Amino acid sequence: MNDKLVYSSKYDSVDYQKVFKQNDTRFFIPILKQLGADNWRIFLSNAAVITEVKHYYLTGAELKIAAEIDASISDLMTTARLYTDGLYWNYNPNRMILNKVTDVYLCDNDEKRVELEDDKLYRVVTDFYTSQMLGGVTDLSYGLLSIVPKFADGTPVERYEDAVIMTTEGTELKAWAAIAEYMTSFEDTDGDGIGNVPAKYAKEEGRKVVEDSKKIGDLLKNPNKFFFIIIGLILVVLAILTGIIVLIVKVTKKIVKSCKAKKEE
Repeated sequence: MNDKLVYSSKYDSVDYQKVFKQNDTRFFIPILKQLGADNWRIFLSNAAVITEVKHYYLTGAELKIAAEIDASISDLMTTARLYTDGLYWNYNPNRMILNKVTDVYLCDNDEKRVELEDDKLYRVVTDFYTSQMLGGVTDLSYGLLSIVPKFADGTPVERYEDAVIMTTEGTELKAWAAIAEYMTSFEDTDGDGIGNVPAKYAKEEGRKVVEDSKKIGDLLKNPNKFFFIIIGLILVVLAILTGIIVLIVKVTKKIVKSCKAKKEE
């Protein structure tokens, strides 16, 4: 859930007329250009901006899994990369897969740390692609990872159409409209009549912190359940291989012993 979606998530529906009454492309294209000569064109060509915005609920445990998916899989599958606001995590790229995240937490509006509660439901707002990716994690991992989008009462979202944020006109809120609405909140700091991209976006904000360490203590600290599952699987495989080797050795010895006995006869 990134900044523009956090801003639009204050509402269950959004008034397009309010957003664009005086703020059409003449307003937000100049703001996008502040991102750089190429970045704004790449932004507008991104298919994600034309998809609808959805809101649903995930548990604290599921948010931790989402962070782990980003840390462990996004370099291999870029569609799994998350860009969030409110959810922060630290990870070590040198740790075991699905055990790279060492800390996950929320930040409130005052930038104060808030611990995640595994069983508590948290409202999440994403575009269509992100909701599909998160919702498909369970099937893709054969149940090893489980993320199930839910309604406020905890019942699973069966149809994603039911989780779409609607406008006051009864149409689906699109990601580009959420972006435009967020841009209308930018302060005009140079008096040219166009909002300016806040200075905070000129640098990283620490939403994802990389702890690039190969120290044993850092590689093993704060292990999650997947660490123990993977270690358990490795031990099972080693035990099976050891059993096979022992069996082969015993059979070989028996064959050799049998051959010696026949020669002696």
